[in-house]
Amino acid sequence: MGEAPHVLDGLLHHRTTLAIKEHFTDTGGASDHVFALCHLLGFRFVPRLRDFQDYRLGIVEKADRYKGIEALCGRPIRLDIIREYWGEIIRLAASIKAGTVAPSVILKKLASFPRQNQLDLALSELGRFERTLFMLD
Repeated sequence: MGEAPHVLDGLLHHRTTLAIKEHFTDTGGASDHVFALCHLLGFRFVPRLRDFQDYRLGIVEKADRYKGIEALCGRPIRLDIIREYWGEIIRLAASIKAGTVAPSVILKKLASFPRQNQLDLALSELGRFERTLFMLD
């Protein structure tokens, strides 16, 4: 998990009067979860991704629908799991925003399940969507 979950801790609990709107980080501070939560919490997340050319775009249809850029396409984003767990995702973001739970604590907890937790998967898929938009930008 590395330093990525702590990016959100710093953005939300910096104890200053700064109104942070945008956050830059290196690759170690970037994860799909952070992409998703930054968006939901109102931050523009701008990581400097090492080996950018190795990342693939998340797609919403089969790769053959993207004529000419198939080589840039990764696996389809699981929109079904995002829809199914949308309420839980919003509840998680609200809990983080309210200070009920620290982002690093909940992200580590979600990642620690022996089998992938469905909320963890949904958040990751939403993050892939946000990362794709960032990459296209």
